[in-house]
Amino acid sequence: MWFKVLFAIVSVLSFFEYSEGLVKIERTSAISPFTTTVAESNMPVRWQVEAAEYLSDVFELYQSNSVRARALSELFAATHSNFSWFVAFNSSYIYYPVESYYCQLATTTTGVNSPQLAVAIFAGSS
Repeated sequence: MWFKVLFAIVSVLSFFEYSEGLVKIERTSAISPFTTTVAESNMPVRWQVEAAEYLSDVFELYQSNSVRARALSELFAATHSNFSWFVAFNSSYIYYPVESYYCQLATTTTGVNSPQLAVAIFAGSS
């Protein structure tokens, strides 16, 4: 159900080429419910949704302790058409193309211990 709502929102927002802070994904099936939010971005909205989905998938695997390195490598390996995704965790930039799209996301759990994973994803020419 939430995917249909998100798709409807993205369909409406796709009329605008770029947006900031409009994408929010909530996962309730994880060990601890969590939210992934796009804080700032100059990517097209569809890419922001993909980036938030990738981060949500990684965080869900990270929470369930299933091979954390594999989860992170999946995020690194994610590609989109002629662009490559470059990742920065907690403001430590691994690679930052000069001319690139960027998307800053935050994932926060709603449990007692509320870890937050802050990520910046860049889509630059590969």
